[in-house]
Amino acid sequence: MLSLVALLALADRSDWPLPGRVVPDGLGLNLHDRGPSKKDLDSIWDAGIRIVRTDLTWADVERRPGEYDFLQFDEFMNRLGMRGIRPLLILDYGNPNYGQGPPVAGAYRAAFLRYVRVAVERYRGRGVMWEIWNEPDSQKFWQAPPDPEAYTSLALDVAQTIRRAAPTERILGPAASAFDWSWLRRALDAGLLNAVDAITVHPYRETAPETVAADYRRLRALLNWKRPGTPPPILAGEWGYSVGYQVPDESVQAQAITRLYLTNLACGIPVTVLYQWQDAPWESDARLRGYGLVLANRTPKMAYRALKALVEQLKGATCEGWASTAQPAVRAVRFVRGGRRLQAVWTDGATLSLRIGADNVVVGPMPVVVAP
Repeated sequence: MLSLVALLALADRSDWPLPGRVVPDGLGLNLHDRGPSKKDLDSIWDAGIRIVRTDLTWADVERRPGEYDFLQFDEFMNRLGMRGIRPLLILDYGNPNYGQGPPVAGAYRAAFLRYVRVAVERYRGRGVMWEIWNEPDSQKFWQAPPDPEAYTSLALDVAQTIRRAAPTERILGPAASAFDWSWLRRALDAGLLNAVDAITVHPYRETAPETVAADYRRLRALLNWKRPGTPPPILAGEWGYSVGYQVPDESVQAQAITRLYLTNLACGIPVTVLYQWQDAPWESDARLRGYGLVLANRTPKMAYRALKALVEQLKGATCEGWASTAQPAVRAVRFVRGGRRLQAVWTDGATLSLRIGADNVVVGPMPVVVAP
């Protein structure tokens, strides 16, 4: 059996491109718990999750000025590496050792950049996708009134620091909490595309997942206007549906989770990071309690089982985009695997009997995979 050191050495390389639209290469999960058990990681892998996103929080690493403690993150990274899961690490938040709010200027900013350099040097070559901050368009997470120019200025310096330490590694941002078109346009005008290799957004909504397609088209047009012909890819860096908030029950959550993943693939979004692994009944905000794929005690919810089944049916298939349908209430996404055509099909709500290829197929709001 390979030792941990040998396994990590195998993972130490610089050629880690962004995932493409092969199921489930770009399927990810937000994980707040940095001490996941082997059983958790096995269950996460079995569901098709290949990316885990978490905060590499500055204040957790540098509790005393100039002293960096990565112990909890080292263990986390080693566990992901042993399971073959790719990390997406968020470089974020302030540090009371140096100031309040975001580190936008002076010695406070210089200290943040030192933390970035130390972190990237420690974990380079491990396939990390480095994300600059989390939801800076939100006052809650920017820790000050949102300021797209200030964020972009910081992102440009962070990106320069990352590229000096790990020139070939991928940089993501801005992890925008919504499609705030004014904020996004101002950040792009300030030079955001010079900082990042891909644009991350969090497309939360209380409407059906398919409604995101119009937002992606508008964002892609904006990116193409800023960088004609070579716009960066768009990634869904965080998205889910909470039982009791956006959806009424587990069955509708399962429909929404599978459909958002398929919708993203059809819209050309190669990475979908789901929010989140487990329910959080301890959250003071009731809206945040029901996002999990599993319950707080790790019992799989319908969303977990539906996602796992979908991945098993489509594993290794490449998404080709939307398929045309005769009925506007029917959605279909095309895939190809080994020369064989597949489609994932669902409806906006009704249950219908459809003629697909030579077969009559009963289709409802939960996607089914067929060979037309």
